[in-house]
Amino acid sequence: MKSLVCLFCIAIIDFGNALPINETSVNTIHPIVPDIVRTSNKDLLRLYESSQDAEVRPGLFEGDIAVTSEYFDYWRIGLRWDVFPDKLWENKTVPYVISALYDTVDYIKIYKAITYINYMTCIKFVPWDTKAKDFLLIWPIMYPKGCWSFVGKFGGAQILSLEPPDEKGPNCLENEGRAIHELMHALGIFHEHSRADRDMYIDIHYDNIIPEKLYNIIQIRIIILRTKITYFIYYVKITCISLSIFFVVEFRSNFNKQSPENATYRYEYGYDSIMHYGSHFFSIDPTKPTLTPKRPGVMIGQRKAMSKIDCLKLNDLYGCLDKPEQAQIYHNICKIFGL
Repeated sequence: MKSLVCLFCIAIIDFGNALPINETSVNTIHPIVPDIVRTSNKDLLRLYESSQDAEVRPGLFEGDIAVTSEYFDYWRIGLRWDVFPDKLWENKTVPYVISALYDTVDYIKIYKAITYINYMTCIKFVPWDTKAKDFLLIWPIMYPKGCWSFVGKFGGAQILSLEPPDEKGPNCLENEGRAIHELMHALGIFHEHSRADRDMYIDIHYDNIIPEKLYNIIQIRIIILRTKITYFIYYVKITCISLSIFFVVEFRSNFNKQSPENATYRYEYGYDSIMHYGSHFFSIDPTKPTLTPKRPGVMIGQRKAMSKIDCLKLNDLYGCLDKPEQAQIYHNICKIFGL
């Protein structure tokens, strides 16, 4: 009897709100998502679904960036690639795999984004030959959904998530723009609004940013059975203990800026950058902007193509402008084809 009761106790421990990660939930093919970006919580998944933009995802740094703690600590004082040279892709080459789960139309949009960067820079995305240790996995990730990427080379099979269209909207693949944005993250480019000098160019409206919220990440209900036999009558006393664990989603941190201590900016601030937040990202109300340009009449948050400055910045980062002859070629390309 003791062993029977013990087995019953184990069986009724209920991880109420825990949603296990199913690595084979997408047509039995789903790459393993690193712990720093994966989630197993229903409330957080519902929050993802309620986000007005697939690029605005709580639980990720600045909404669409997966980043390690070491990397984040250095970002706070201004990331310098001479300190993290291993975060640049070797030989200006990025092996990649595009998931077969995308339909033909979405696959072509992703491929066009890759081809676009290949043309605009000396960086070359090449199909993975199965031998390269580090490569990019472009995948319709389910947990967490959305458009997100690591910044720079993370190592190994590195995920870049592009959520395909569904009944709610186009998500990450309305055009090639969002794919270009995430590919630029993967190459090492941060958001434009996080520059240390951004206060000269934009105003942040903190009162309009979604306030921090507590979300229940897991609830454990433990039922304890106490038994007693009196005059051949079997009594069972049930005690239920409920334990809830919470985490805080803090949206204002998405508007933090880099410290000027180690940050240098060779290029002017880019309102038209494909890496700039839109005016209503993380807004508490669709009618209330979270950031506005100080220069009247300029638009921010475009997701169509690289600006001239985006193009030059990316070429500069990978040494495409080091040699005068090559520099002239890419200066001209950026000038003619950049927005």
